[in-house]
Amino acid sequence: MLIEDIEIEVQRKWVRGIRLVVKPDGSVRISAPVIMSSHTIEQFARERLDWIRQTRERVAAQPKRVMHPVSEDQKQALIAYLNEAVPRWCTIMGEAPVTIRLRNMKSQWGNCRWRERVVTFNLQLALVPHELVDYIIVHELAHLQVQNHGPLFHERVQRFIPDERERRRTLNKILKVKCPT
Repeated sequence: MLIEDIEIEVQRKWVRGIRLVVKPDGSVRISAPVIMSSHTIEQFARERLDWIRQTRERVAAQPKRVMHPVSEDQKQALIAYLNEAVPRWCTIMGEAPVTIRLRNMKSQWGNCRWRERVVTFNLQLALVPHELVDYIIVHELAHLQVQNHGPLFHERVQRFIPDERERRRTLNKILKVKCPT
């Protein structure tokens, strides 16, 4: 769909509501219910053109995420550290063991699938000191109890990592990437 000078990808899904997203590359996508008319989707987009333009400008001005190369030795060292540290933190935090996964991620240091008890860590953590990796471990394990980033979540993280805010800032400065954690 082209509205004025903006190309908008429309995806029809079995969802209840309509959703508008401006991606990091500046592209625009609308997810809409299968039964919603094209006219309604177009009207929705037209009503939000100013927001779309402002958001695209903001996204374009943000520094791009940097993926630093990680050697096989660094990867193996991170795996070894995580295999030691995650069970240790599980014990400290009173959590049952979790499955650990590792992969390159563009926008997160880690994530927690709490229902499956799977914690995935960003391979880029191989490039930072262990105290910062510990912060991410505790952050992700805290999601096993609290699935959002509200006050209870931060209380839980700060119980184990009192300087969590400083560690997050340091982590983002080191890798020159702002990841939502």
